[in-house]
Amino acid sequence: MANVPEHCASMPQSQLKVWQTWHGTHTFCCDGRVMVGPDIGATFFAALVTTATSATFWLFVCPSLSPIVVVGAALLYAMTIGFMVLTATTDPGILPRNPNVDDAEAAANAQSMRSTEINGVTVQLKWCHTCRIWRPPRASHCSECNVCV
Repeated sequence: MANVPEHCASMPQSQLKVWQTWHGTHTFCCDGRVMVGPDIGATFFAALVTTATSATFWLFVCPSLSPIVVVGAALLYAMTIGFMVLTATTDPGILPRNPNVDDAEAAANAQSMRSTEINGVTVQLKWCHTCRIWRPPRASHCSECNVCV
């Protein structure tokens, strides 16, 4: 089980929200509406580099250009930062863990093979030892976030 915040410790388990009992290394803000990964520092660094580059462009190049180019550059900058914020704070499609699987069942699943048919093609599923789930095709376990995505 994940660490439950102190202010939620007295609540019954059935009333807790998913983010309050989260097993991954993500940080949640705004009552679970915003989620950031453990590498948020890299996002801030990228935003800083983008802002510095744009500011240099506006200070040294834009004064000699027409106003429509300046407006276009400002619009591109705003879109870049906006999409960066959306990317950094949106759920990437995390698969929930299965805490109900005991060690014996997990060991049996790890040794067995499971497949599914997608559009007429048989695809092998992989067992995730950490999340204790059969991962769907194209999903993998992120060692940095400690969840299957």
